[in-house]
Amino acid sequence: MFVSGNKVEVQKDGRFQTEISVKPGEHLLTLKAEDQSGLTEEQTVTVIGETIPIRLSLNPADLATVNEKTTVSGSVSGGLGNITVTVGKQTAALNSKGEFSIGVNLKMGKNDVNIVARDESGNTETQSIGIVRNYKDTTPPTIVLHTDRGIQRISSAKETVRGQATDESGVALVYVNSMEAQLDENGNFQAEVFLKPGENTVTVEAFDIYKNKASETFSMTRASAIPEEPKVREESFDIEGRYYAFIIGINKYKYLEGLRTAVNDAEEVEKVLKENYGFETLSLRDSDATRNNIVRKINELRERLSPNDKLLIYYAGHGYFDESTKKAYWLPADAEKNDDTNWIMSDTITSNLKRITAKHILIVSDSCYSGTLTRAAQVDLYSNKTRSNYIKKLLDKNTRVLIASGGNEPVSDSGGGANSVFARAFIKALKETDQPVFTAEEIFVGRIKEFVAGNADQTPEYSLIRDSGHDGGDFVFRKK
Repeated sequence: MFVSGNKVEVQKDGRFQTEISVKPGEHLLTLKAEDQSGLTEEQTVTVIGETIPIRLSLNPADLATVNEKTTVSGSVSGGLGNITVTVGKQTAALNSKGEFSIGVNLKMGKNDVNIVARDESGNTETQSIGIVRNYKDTTPPTIVLHTDRGIQRISSAKETVRGQATDESGVALVYVNSMEAQLDENGNFQAEVFLKPGENTVTVEAFDIYKNKASETFSMTRASAIPEEPKVREESFDIEGRYYAFIIGINKYKYLEGLRTAVNDAEEVEKVLKENYGFETLSLRDSDATRNNIVRKINELRERLSPNDKLLIYYAGHGYFDESTKKAYWLPADAEKNDDTNWIMSDTITSNLKRITAKHILIVSDSCYSGTLTRAAQVDLYSNKTRSNYIKKLLDKNTRVLIASGGNEPVSDSGGGANSVFARAFIKALKETDQPVFTAEEIFVGRIKEFVAGNADQTPEYSLIRDSGHDGGDFVFRKK
């Protein structure tokens, strides 16, 4: 038996069967039977193949974008045999579940993307989507302030800043001094800002939906409740010589318990002295701050400094007071608890100060028992009328003074956030004082003493360093 030329086995009872591939549509099959003698008989049979539809399903796509490329994805099922999917001119790969995903490049404007699924019999299923690529806005918003620009004097602690931000794509956010402002659909905004006494910088930032940013900055001045003292003009002083600072900060000790804020305190003090006051600085931190290195640096300064130069030594680390000898010590990074070989006695410090030719020296010591380096000083607060003459006299006299974080007592290594309470007060005083020229005594009395005593169980001291060559002057700071 032959079916369309293909031999088929016939059973003893004369029955036969076979499978044939039939494409969709009408097909003519030829059946031919032949016996052993060679006699044949033929018949023709018409077979109609049914079509199995292809099901093409697309996932939701972003039909409007500013990007150069988008993704088209979906799945197919049904059809006859293997199915091929083309997206535009690209062939998409199908996984075992019939799913596909492919990137499509977009031109500006509308892009018509055809997705065609085709099976082995030639049946197809087609879908089209239109994707619009828009122009990306790169222009920042426009800010119009309704609050008066320029420096203005305000009596209250807070003020409302108002204005309008506009953009063709739409304004998404407005910030006033980093705080989100209230915003309506027309771009009108308002926000309250808190003001400290004196000049305040206010910054308004507006962002559109494409994250383009615009900013406007202006000043607002809050009037002080206390009448301002007249500033002494810096040009009225003839300050000769250079300013030097030796900065020591020790957190990590080889043999003693460590400290938490000393190194950060030292780094911030060094930064403000360099940037705000023009100091040339030397520094030692942690393991570098050994006894030998500290004394060696002081000797190097002794060789370098001239009589008109000014020297500030800042120490943040452990201190110790020996009750039996009534002597105070700085404890360098290599100090041992019961062995004073590497301790630095106050007498060593004062002896070195005598040998330094610089006329003005200030030690700022943030350590336990640091006040014992000194003898009492009579703090003299003068009237504004005599201030200029007073500072001029101080500049003519030798100065060896100390600002200490405490007297003969332990002091706190915290309480000021990332700084000790004392360091925080000292740094804040240097940054915020309004005078271009001022003395160590002035910032101690006006900004350090009350702040430290009110925030920690210690009382800072401003004193003269005994037996050091002090002759009635004071250390004078000068802003850049």
